Parts: sequence; structure tokens; C-alpha cells
Amino acid sequence: ALRRSRGPVSIGGARYSMGGQIAADGSTHIDMRGMQRLLRLDAEAHTVRVQAGMCWRDLQDHLDPHDLAVRICRATATSRSAARCR
Repeated sequence: ALRRSRGPVSIGGARYSMGGQIAADGSTHIDMRGMQRLLRLDAEAHTVRVQAGMCWRDLQDHLDPHDLAVRICRATATSRSAARCR
């Protein structure tokens, strides 16, 4: 479908955007909700890598045993830096 698409493309992670920026009108939408795995957690370095569809609450469940918490940086958030461990 993506190769046939001639218009904009929207990617939805868990589809809980903070600013309503999930999809563009008339776009081909790629739904990432099935991608919810924790890929890497380094508690000592305070870093985590997750798939695009993981919800904040599910991430926090992985962090709790390490006494860590999600820190959200709304003003500077990107897909690679939206959540960092505290």
C-alpha cells in the first residue's frame, strides 16, 4: 500500500499523541500498535529502547522494578528522544 501511495504518510505509534498530530487528512496511515516490545533496558545508563507502539504505562511497568520513571520532554520530543529514564 505504501508503494502505491501518492500522498502523505502518517505513522501512529500507540495512537495517544500529546498534541493531536497522529494523522494527516487523506494520508496513508501506518498503524504501529502491534509493535509493543521492550527491546533494551539499561538501568545503569538510564536508557531504554522500545518499539513504536508501546504505551507509556506499559513502559513504566518495565521501569518500576528498577526504581526508574519516564521523563517526558514535550518541547523537544522526537521519536528517538521522547522518553528517557530518570
